[in-house]
This record gives sequence, C-alpha cells and structure tokens, in this order.
Amino acid sequence: MRQYSVTTNSDLVLELPALTVTVRSAFYNPSEVLPPQDAGETRGRDTWSNPRPVLAFFQLSDRIEEGKPVGLKDVVDPDGKGTKDDPADKRVQAVRKSRSSGVAFTDVRYSAARTQKEEKNHKKEWVAVSSNSINPELNDRPRVLGEAILPLWQVTRGDYLLAILPPDNALTKPEVPCGPTTTIEPGVDWTYRPLYVRLSFDDELKLTRAETVLFKDGVISPNPEIKNPAGKKVGRGINHGYVTALSHSELAIDLKPDFIRCTSTVDRQRAAAESGKWSREVDLIVVHTTAGPLIGGAVNTVVGHTKYFAPHYELDLDGHIIKFAYDDEIMGHCDASQIYSHKTGRYTQTNNVRSIGIEVVNYAGDYLVPQQRTQEPYREHQIRALMVLLEQLKASHGVKRYRIVGHGDISSDGAQLSGGRRACPGRQMHWPRLEERGLGRACVKRALTNEDYSGFFSLVPADLPAGFKYEQSGAALALRKNDSDRTRTWGGASWTGTVAMEALAKKGLTLNGIVLELQKDMQTLGYLTNTDGVFTDTTYLALEHMIWRTYSGARRGEILGGDGNRPLVMVTPEVAAYIKGSVDLIESDLAVNDTIPPPFAVPGAPPEMQVAEPGSMVDEAAGDVHDRLADADPQQVDPDESDEGDEGDDAEV
Repeated sequence: MRQYSVTTNSDLVLELPALTVTVRSAFYNPSEVLPPQDAGETRGRDTWSNPRPVLAFFQLSDRIEEGKPVGLKDVVDPDGKGTKDDPADKRVQAVRKSRSSGVAFTDVRYSAARTQKEEKNHKKEWVAVSSNSINPELNDRPRVLGEAILPLWQVTRGDYLLAILPPDNALTKPEVPCGPTTTIEPGVDWTYRPLYVRLSFDDELKLTRAETVLFKDGVISPNPEIKNPAGKKVGRGINHGYVTALSHSELAIDLKPDFIRCTSTVDRQRAAAESGKWSREVDLIVVHTTAGPLIGGAVNTVVGHTKYFAPHYELDLDGHIIKFAYDDEIMGHCDASQIYSHKTGRYTQTNNVRSIGIEVVNYAGDYLVPQQRTQEPYREHQIRALMVLLEQLKASHGVKRYRIVGHGDISSDGAQLSGGRRACPGRQMHWPRLEERGLGRACVKRALTNEDYSGFFSLVPADLPAGFKYEQSGAALALRKNDSDRTRTWGGASWTGTVAMEALAKKGLTLNGIVLELQKDMQTLGYLTNTDGVFTDTTYLALEHMIWRTYSGARRGEILGGDGNRPLVMVTPEVAAYIKGSVDLIESDLAVNDTIPPPFAVPGAPPEMQVAEPGSMVDEAAGDVHDRLADADPQQVDPDESDEGDEGDDAEV
C-alpha cells in the first residue's frame, strides 16, 4: 500500500493510505474493439505513438449508498497547503511525471497471484505487456504522464465515484461527443470530456475494481452495451476514456481528446474567417476511410501537416470522434474532385471549398493496389457515431441527403473518376443503414417501363433470333463498356441489321439514345461522366463507382460478384432499376425545394482553394488526407461484426 506523508504541527508524521493515478492522452481501444495481437494481451492496445500527459483535477464521492444520489467534492491535500508543483491550488491535480515503464503502448494488468520472488523482482506493481507494433522501439522510451497521489484518509470499504476533470480551458464544450457546436479556446491545443470511474476498495483500502460509468445529476448508470443489428454484443458505449490498468494502489486512465488543433490550418483559417476574408456555405459532406487499420498514422498526418491536408472529423475504431477544425474552415480532404450541380447544370470542382470531411478508421486493403486485400468491416461503434454526427451536420448546415457522399463518389483523375478510390469509404460502409436515417441518397428500385432506356431491358434472349450475338447477365440483356448510340451498339450487339430491326418491331420497340440516357442518369446521381452517347472508360468508371456505392453494406450480395472485391460492372435490369429509383427520388426532391447554391469563388483564397472552371482540374499530386501508407500491421477482421439486417437501437456511443 502506498502511503501519503502528512507533516503535522508537532513532530509527528502521519502515513495515510493513498491511490496513485496516472492520466494520459492516448488512442487506446479495448480488446472488444481492437483484437489483441498476442495471447498475453487481454485488454486491447494503443493505436498511436505519441501519448501526452493530461493534467486533470480530481473529485471523489462519499461511499456510494444504493438509492441515494451521489455527490462529488474536490480531492484536496490533507495538510491544505496545495501541491509542490501548484501551491496556489489546494485541489489535487495531476502533475507531469516520467516513467520508464508502465502504461505506455501496452495492455497493463496487475497479477494478484505474484510469488514473493516475483514481487522482489518487480518493485513496482505494474506489469507491462509490450504491444506497440507501429514503433516497437518506442516501447522502452520514458513516458510523460499526468500523475497524482490521491489521499484516501476518508475512505472505508465500499464503492466510490472518481471524476477525472480536465481544466476549464481544456474542457470540451459542450461536454458531449464532437459535432458542429464543439469549440476550442484560443491558445488551447487539445480538449477532453470528464471521465467517471467507479472504484471499489476492500477492508485494507486496496483497490480491487475500477470501471467507467455514466454519471449525470447525481445518478450513476452502468456503461451501456452495444449490439450490432444481428443482436450480438460488440462492446460498450463509453469511448472517450478507459481504465487501462489497476493495482492495489495504482490506477491508469487513458483519455481520448475531442478537439485537436492542427499545426497551421486552424489558426490561419480561423483568423481569416473571423476577419471576413473567407466565408463559405457548406452544402456537401464527404465520408472517407483512412485506408489504415489504426488511427495513429491519420492523427499524426493531420496534426503534423502544414498544408491543407486534413478532414474536419475523424472516427476511431470505437466510435470516438475527434474534431480538427470548425465547420466553416476549408480543409484539404477531397482535392481534385467533381460532383454534378443540379442547379447550374455543370460539375463543381475543388470541393474542399464547400464541404465537410469525415474520416473513419478502416483498413481498405482493396484500395491499396496491387495488394488487393479485402476491406475490413466497419465497427458497430463507428456506424452509430457516424449516423449521429451526420444528422447533426445535416441539420446544422441544411445539407441535402443526396449531398452526403463517399469520397469514391466524387474523387477524380483528370476528366474521369478515380479507379483507385472507389473503396473510399468502400463497400463495407453501411450505406443502407445511413439511408434509412436520411443520410446519403436513397438507393431504391422501381419497376422499369418501356420509357426507360427505350425499353431495352424488357428484351430477353427468347425475343431475339438464333445466332444474334449480344451481352447478357443471367437471363437478361445488359449494357456494357464500348456500347454506343452512334453505332447503335447496345449489350455488345449491333442493332442495325434487318434481323435486329424485325425483332424490335415484334416487341413494338425503337431503340435510341440508350447510353446517353444512362450517362444523364449518372449525372443526376452526381457522378462525373461524359454525355456523348458512347460507353467509354469515363462512363464505365462512373457506373463502377455507382455500383460500389449502391451494392454496399447489407446489399453487397445482391449483385454478381458482390460478396467479393469485384462486383460485375454492367447495367443489368436490376442495376437499371436502382438507377431509375434513385434518380426519381432526387428529381422529386429537386422539384420541391432546390436549395443547392451555385459554384462560387472564395475572395482572397489561394488558387488551390478556388472553384475550378469546367474542364480544368486542380493538381492532386499532394494527395488526400487518407493517401498515406497503411500501418504495417493490419488489424484482424472482427468476427463479431455483421452486415445482416439494417436496424439497431441507438445506444449512446
């Protein structure tokens, strides 16, 4: 048992029981979110290589009694003289301390069954299991932590509530997960929310248990369980702080920051916005994947980059949201991208100017050609947190549902969509669940008529003469690459001969402008494509991105090859039914209230932030925020994740 020495007015020195608490800022994820790497790792691990101390204040309750409200009061020094490091404040606050071992990059656990020989060899009660796969050489580096000694002179056997409270200027405001209203004070780099931990002490005042809980208005609630749509438990709801280790007299706490100030973009852009030099109206929200399995590389890229190279928000594996910039600031998350503007009838480019970027940690191996790894599932925590954030942003900025897109819907290489970014955020994203909440364009089927694509999809092989060569998928005809209205080639067949014309006459059909109609539909859905009636690479890529977006989440298996990495890229009757159903909903919405603002230039903004003219393209050489190498050790696929069903309750995340 650690002791706390107190000098009295006499010559006596009292030795009081004490609890040593260390608090650090780290992106720790428990094993239910991030599976352990080895058998010795039982509680999860860090996903970032730069932990920092959190100099929090502490409050402690009286012994908890069932049925009675819980009150918190400041922990103070028993002698009332304050700490050596902060003599002006009698409240106990963590001070900066260094440890050569302990709670850095590790699952730390206490073994009560340690033998006397083992106890002698381990002067400290911390048992560290190294698990920093990203930078193993950092495991033995001394860690700077926020450390405090809490006197237990008023504690008896039982349960108590401990509050870890960031200083007022480092307190996340409001004290809820990050969103449009979250702010950061001038001169502050990181903010945090309070964390509440229920402690249990035995008769000898040894700490026997510590667990995070919800606390509001004097009432303690257990950490809620999170279940996926299939009803399987996949974790718990509190995701901004964890108890990572405890011993009989020591407690380790990890807090995840909510707002992290970027190196240069926040200061410079915020000052410009406040001066009126820059102003903008947000009408687009772009969802990305980090393309790496852990958050560390993404955070380091954002914090350390000096150019326009960051999203506004980032979601960790457990659903924790980090904010990097205010919504009215221009951040470089989707350079050189194009989306169709229904109001102006042309494509808008450099969508950083008018968009908010959200990155979700996910290893999209298929995105990293040529490795061709399978993309990992998104965690249930992430999807729930993403839905809440998107709903807040949509309401705050009045964004149309079809203007909530994936980066793969808009990212361009020159005059066509990028073949490499179709997996951003990829087909593992649960778009069907988002759509049910009005987040993203609705992908719905509707019955095709002879007015759709000149009735082409009403044709079946039985309608065609023997020996007529055409492209089909299953028992239906399908539009494909190299089809052309100019040469009357559809479905890989020429429809210029007498035999073909007679077959169409029997069905009462006159084929015309089929590819052009498809291209215009792709435009309505927002995709960059040519509109000349020729099914070129540009049209193919637009269709491919549309298929990746439509056949995602629970809909992956609806298309041939959809359960793998390469769904069939053809316009079958089923694909056409999705296209027409989605187009109808967008056109209906536009007819009621088209509030999409026209493209605009930002006065005083540098050239790379200006809206490009149609046909031009901003250089994308710098890449996007997720165009980084994936971390060396990809996380395991979580076997508990399921895409079965699209429903789930909205427990707090």
